[in-house]
Amino acid sequence: MRCRLVVAYISWIVTNMVYYGLALNITAFSGDRYVNAAVSGLLEFPGIIGGFFVIQWLGRPLSLSLFMGFGGMCLAVAPFIKQVNQVAMTAMVILGKTSLIGAFYINFSITGEMSPTLLRNIMVGSASAVGKIGSFTAPYLMFLGIRIRIVA
Repeated sequence: MRCRLVVAYISWIVTNMVYYGLALNITAFSGDRYVNAAVSGLLEFPGIIGGFFVIQWLGRPLSLSLFMGFGGMCLAVAPFIKQVNQVAMTAMVILGKTSLIGAFYINFSITGEMSPTLLRNIMVGSASAVGKIGSFTAPYLMFLGIRIRIVA
């Protein structure tokens, strides 16, 4: 039970950190900041709907791995595409954010199902609360990325 709890906590921290880091930084990408924010917000709906259907098709653990892996791959490729095409980089970042909102949705369902019935609400609530660690560290990591350039 403790091992599952730790895995859920890590999953929530990573998902929150990356999602809120992208949500706060979406206006810094190429193109109009308002269009980027609107497109990013509108593409959250396909992420949630896609998460719902992929859960039905593949199950929860594999779906979470798929959404987090695809989102991570999009975000890992984005800095290298930046030198070729700014619009393609912005599209990859928004696609990664869409995938991570699907993972965010799946986190809620998988965390509740991995715990016994009596502890279900406590587990989801505590995992969500621990995930907020990722939420409030995201702006600091964003500003740290401005100060220290790893991939330029």
